[in-house]
Amino acid sequence: VIVKSDEWLGDKGLLAVLIEELHFAETRPHDAYHAMRCLNAIIGVSSDVKSRAIELGIRNAMDISQNVGHCSHALLARESDIGISMV
Repeated sequence: VIVKSDEWLGDKGLLAVLIEELHFAETRPHDAYHAMRCLNAIIGVSSDVKSRAIELGIRNAMDISQNVGHCSHALLARESDIGISMV
């Protein structure tokens, strides 16, 4: 199964890269918005992916993106709210 591969779930895999992008929401809010959209799609697919995202610190990253979004980027705020409700 592709989603369980290291390219997806490893410490330097796609999931980790997308989560890391949320940490830069203040300087790159539009990139964080697109990362958040991808994350919402990915974590909704599999409980394994959601568990791994939590291990990688998605909750803290989502808090950052949500705060930035509510201050300056409505689309990021909306996607962050959706993501937080999923984890």
